[in-house]
Amino acid sequence: MHFEIYQQKPGLLSAGLPHPDYRWRLRADNGRIIADSGEGYRTKSDCQHGIDLVRGTSNATSVVDHTAPSGLISTAMLAAALRVKT
Repeated sequence: MHFEIYQQKPGLLSAGLPHPDYRWRLRADNGRIIADSGEGYRTKSDCQHGIDLVRGTSNATSVVDHTAPSGLISTAMLAAALRVKT
């Protein structure tokens, strides 16, 4: 897996934004996008910081599964799902 940083194409800019914004996406080895930033960042360094936050959460953040009886899945399962090449 790898993260990609890109700028949103000008034709896709939200109304009122005077500049293209930076976004990230996480691609699986097969090329499919499995996660994205969900929002734009004004600077490339802010976008990189967003990636760093995601990379740093694998063991520290629980997942609330609203379909599971207990409402939680293990952090080990999350860590396996978010493991990325460095």
